Amino acid sequence: MGRTIRVLIGFAAACLAAAYTKLFFAYTPAEIMNLPSDVAFDRFLDIVEHGWKYAIPFAIVGLSLAEFRGVRSWTYYAIVALAVALLAFVVQAQGEARGAATVVNNYAFAAYLTTGLMAGLFYWLVAGRFAGGPGPVVTNADVGKPATPKTAPGADKPKVSTEAPKPATGGAAAKTTVVATPATGAAKKS
Repeated sequence: MGRTIRVLIGFAAACLAAAYTKLFFAYTPAEIMNLPSDVAFDRFLDIVEHGWKYAIPFAIVGLSLAEFRGVRSWTYYAIVALAVALLAFVVQAQGEARGAATVVNNYAFAAYLTTGLMAGLFYWLVAGRFAGGPGPVVTNADVGKPATPKTAPGADKPKVSTEAPKPATGGAAAKTTVVATPATGAAKKS
């Protein structure tokens, strides 16, 4: 349950970051400051609503894969979000009427890609770096390396000697007794 909440909060943060990014591509800060607060807020909500509807089917696939595999690399989330933004751009461009003003231009393309990058980075900051729950962190450098054991197999087992005890000098076995005295804790040999 905690994982689902974390993913949903991360997705909400990514949508808000994407909306702010698109808002600043659509309006200059001076234009936003001159708008009445209720109008600016309505435009912001329109951008959030428009963005998450395109992103959610693709984000479900990308985020589910990351959670299942425990991917915690910011580059994964940036690349997935860029891919989602690119797909959203294509869907938006395909849905436009012929002959009308179009979104297909370099400025809009840069806006979509920047929006995707910001969304991916904000998702990683809020939720992606904890993907897969607690456990060892797998970095990009660890991918493809074989696992190496910390100790050799059987190294933690006690060694059992199969040799017979060697006799002491003179052919007779020497007998040594170690006794710990309770008062001092010292050991004495006899």
